[in-house]
Amino acid sequence: MGKPVLVLGYGPIGKAIAKLLVSQTYPVIVAQRRRPADLALDIPFRQCDVLEAGSVTDACRNASQVVVAIGFAYRSNVWKRDWPMAMNNILAACRESCSRMLFIDNLYMYGPQSEVLHENMPLTDFGVKPRVRAEITRYWQNAASAGHVRVAALRAPDFYGPGVHVSHLGTDSIGAIAQGKSGRMLMSPHLPHDFAYVPDIARAAVTLLEAPDACFGQAWHVPVAPTRTPREIIEIASSIAGHPA
Repeated sequence: MGKPVLVLGYGPIGKAIAKLLVSQTYPVIVAQRRRPADLALDIPFRQCDVLEAGSVTDACRNASQVVVAIGFAYRSNVWKRDWPMAMNNILAACRESCSRMLFIDNLYMYGPQSEVLHENMPLTDFGVKPRVRAEITRYWQNAASAGHVRVAALRAPDFYGPGVHVSHLGTDSIGAIAQGKSGRMLMSPHLPHDFAYVPDIARAAVTLLEAPDACFGQAWHVPVAPTRTPREIIEIASSIAGHPA
């Protein structure tokens, strides 16, 4: 058995990636600040605080690859303070352990756009959170260009699926509709929007983990279903639930 894949962060996406890897007999270690209550007993766990450099170094030691599926509280001051520190700590740890790094990313670094998004769009300086994501993107791009770390970013739009509650398609919208209640959605119902299904993100992640080094050093977009408006998606959910939208 080879060196394990370290899954850093066990939210819905980290969990889906870990479960898929285990199902394909990959050795997996899960790491975060506290052991997840629903982590299977046969999956090893390492305590890790991404804001402490030594903790990250210890967690990444002997890992073949590190999947970064972490998140922080959705507040601008938290993102400004914590994301750069976490990214620098993880890059340094991966450099020391010679681990490849797969960063599960979002689309914030592009800022507002009126054209189809692609991986080579310039980084934005619009808004606090997008600027933070652009900043940490430059961190891993520079590390990869310098040959210090083999890094790939897997970028996904808003996502939905098992275990995802705080989402446009989460508890307050589709979850409520499934219970026969009125759903709420904090976005325009008429604006076309892409959503990624969590198991699809996991499959894309494992595809990259199995890819050669030539596929690293860049960002990749998660394939998604055809673009729809939120209203269309809600109507599909309502039809399946047997309730009017």
